[in-house]
Amino acid sequence: MVSTFEIQQVSLTNKHVRSGILHTSSGIIKTPAVIPYAKNGLVSPLTSEELREIGCQSLAVNILPLSIQPGTQALESCDSVGSFLNWAGPVISFVDQFSSLEKVKKNAGELGVRYEEPYSGAHKRITGKQAQQLQEIGQADIQLPLFQNADYYAPVDDLKTALKINIQWQQQGESSWGVIGGAGLKELRKLNYQQIGSKDGYLITNLPDEQIEWQRIVHETIEILPNDKPRMLVATSNEQIKLALLAGVDIIVTSIPIEMAHQGQTYINNQIEKVSYEQYENSQDKINITAQNEVNLSYLHYLSHIHSSVGDHLLGLRNWRWLNSYFNKVRSEIGIMS
Repeated sequence: MVSTFEIQQVSLTNKHVRSGILHTSSGIIKTPAVIPYAKNGLVSPLTSEELREIGCQSLAVNILPLSIQPGTQALESCDSVGSFLNWAGPVISFVDQFSSLEKVKKNAGELGVRYEEPYSGAHKRITGKQAQQLQEIGQADIQLPLFQNADYYAPVDDLKTALKINIQWQQQGESSWGVIGGAGLKELRKLNYQQIGSKDGYLITNLPDEQIEWQRIVHETIEILPNDKPRMLVATSNEQIKLALLAGVDIIVTSIPIEMAHQGQTYINNQIEKVSYEQYENSQDKINITAQNEVNLSYLHYLSHIHSSVGDHLLGLRNWRWLNSYFNKVRSEIGIMS
């Protein structure tokens, strides 16, 4: 699948931050964009229709688990993973999110990634070529190649071997998008980019947990990449979402809004609050769930205390709608400040 990127405006106050349009065969993605990570095809408990209604532009999925259950035959019968998920817009497809490489073996390039099937528990391997075959069955608009990160603080020799293996997997799959790793070593990230060459876009990966180090390596990686290509990463916290925006990341994939909902958290007055807090027990203040629906905080407090799935649903809608609105505002402000 081919995608093209068009930069529209660049911020006057931060040269890395820009607004743009990513054109795909299933439609456009206005950037910077935040994308729900439907790891197993679900952004539970929200439906695809609800995600569309609250402004989600795309879905990100893992193709390997879906190829196991419901299976490749089901995906092929629906023509694409998007159709299977009842999603009419663009789809971003990872192979899977594998655990870090514990032992970096030099022959892993030929053997592939070792993984455990989620249902049978069987241990199997998948190569870069096999991963690309699954991606072709899924027919997602953006198909990412097979990759598996080494531990961020692994010995340098292990990081070099892991990078060589990951480049080999990318070359086996011939994906139109590239993956840039290399942990905290800028020279390895440069080598990664040089080895895979020009792509439609790039996923920045192999990032640390520590905020300052995370911010440093994202900035350094963006400096390596061509300015006219879109940059993507997976954010695992609200702070990473904000830092990615400031760094100039165009596509931010995350499951944070739903994770917050499961923990009884939502955005209130631009802060993250737990609705189970005592201050909301008798509150008659209302917050928007959708454009047409408001609920009392006291009701959300009650649902949180009884661990109701209704509360998860309402907070999930609220959180994704709030985050999409925030990104809409960011895109409009980039235009004003350009």
